[in-house]
Amino acid sequence: MPGDHRESEPEPDVNAAGDLTVKLAKEFGFCYGVERAIDLAYAARKFFPPDKPIYLLGEIIHNPEVNDQIRNMGIQIISPKPTEAAEKPDLPSTSEMMQRTLEAMRLEAQIAKDMDAYQKRPKRRFIGARAAEYRFARYVEDWRLKVERIGNLNYPEAARSRKLYGSLLLTVSIRADGSVETVEVNRSSGHRILDAAAVKIVEMAAPYAAFPSDIRRDTDILHITRTWSFTKGDELVSQ
Repeated sequence: MPGDHRESEPEPDVNAAGDLTVKLAKEFGFCYGVERAIDLAYAARKFFPPDKPIYLLGEIIHNPEVNDQIRNMGIQIISPKPTEAAEKPDLPSTSEMMQRTLEAMRLEAQIAKDMDAYQKRPKRRFIGARAAEYRFARYVEDWRLKVERIGNLNYPEAARSRKLYGSLLLTVSIRADGSVETVEVNRSSGHRILDAAAVKIVEMAAPYAAFPSDIRRDTDILHITRTWSFTKGDELVSQ
């Protein structure tokens, strides 16, 4: 408003004194060593029963918020210079400290093992009837044409003679070398003969083409989900 000369509130992350202005970062992180220590503290609390005490010899970082969170988890921080007002925790014996150190080492080894196993898991990609990326669309289309060709050359005689028709949803998992990992019927056609025939046709058509380099670079197993129909013209078609 005109004539209103109220001073604006100072920014919470800016401090000024004379000619000196200090701007504090709104976001910050911790170094790897601190992050690792905090992760181990959280993992140890989850690993050991709540009634089992856990001690930290000194603070991981001089950050009140982080230290309060650690204390709230029931982890006692043993300060090298406890204040008179602070209650002295019951310090563990040497044998107890050794035992807990061994348990912590086993815990860290298990965490490292789990992380290694996670990183070695095959990279999977899930594709529906309409693959957005060209590299997958081309591969899936070639795969579809092969399955249809093999399926129509080996159309199930039982379905033809009994005049069985229907559609089913099928997921086929293909490895990078073109071999089939699994074939799963997600939605049945209502006829076990047709469901079994679809699975058999996919397996008969294998192996499929190996993944080209642009797919292999980030995909170990490709899961293709499509609807397959056994039509009244005694044809197998995919939608």
